[in-house]
Amino acid sequence: MDGRRWGVLLVLALGACGRHGAGVHSAPVLASQQPLAFSAGMPGGAAARARALEPPPAGATLAREHLAIVELPESALPGVLHRLVDACTVDLAHHCQVLSYDLAMGTAPSAQLRARVEPAGVGPLIDLAAAAGTLVRRSTSAEDLSGPIADTATRLAMLMSYRKQLAELQQRSSKDVESAIKIAEQLARTQAELEAASSEAANLKTRVTTEVLTLTLQAPGQVQGLHPVRNALGEFLEDLGNGIAQVITAVAYLLPWLALLVPALLGVRYLWRRRRR
Repeated sequence: MDGRRWGVLLVLALGACGRHGAGVHSAPVLASQQPLAFSAGMPGGAAARARALEPPPAGATLAREHLAIVELPESALPGVLHRLVDACTVDLAHHCQVLSYDLAMGTAPSAQLRARVEPAGVGPLIDLAAAAGTLVRRSTSAEDLSGPIADTATRLAMLMSYRKQLAELQQRSSKDVESAIKIAEQLARTQAELEAASSEAANLKTRVTTEVLTLTLQAPGQVQGLHPVRNALGEFLEDLGNGIAQVITAVAYLLPWLALLVPALLGVRYLWRRRRR
């Protein structure tokens, strides 16, 4: 019994060291977007592991973001924005998700939609906005996630292997209460780490299989360099009122001091003249 107990403790120690030391890149292996939920005796565990190890499309390691600016009449801003939001909401084929949208009217009327969508769904959204105006700018940037993807995949595979070893030890040590308790505790910690790694892998997979689109709508003639001038003119009266208020406040603070300083200065001047005589 002592030999088996020492063997269990050795496996637990090696497994803990292996988890902390997993930092070597390996071939990308990503989890599916469903979080892992492994437990002893769970039916369908093999299917869950297969989904977790399902790789992304070949070469999918770039997280892309698109920016598009469309000019259109001010009166059309609300309607076009609502059509874009509706189009993204119903676009289930491209898994479009509205992240945020905003409408601002006044001195600088504009609207903005930010959405996450599969690559094939980016163009139709931009075309829908451009159909009501003129596309004046479009740009794309990308972030390489190959390092985080490989690191997360390595950690996920290592945790799955370690959990399998723990499950086998649990079956062999069922009569050793002390060892069974330690294995159960380690299984619980491994389960939590598996779920965290699975969630991180799913997030990375979402970033490389879908793209972020920021679509800005603005009225014609809104030159970005003139925005500070336009804003300053719009706030002129408010700034003038604030300036006058600050002057009045300063005078109110100075009056008591003047009541003391003026007699003192006059007294100093009188004494100085008298001394010169």
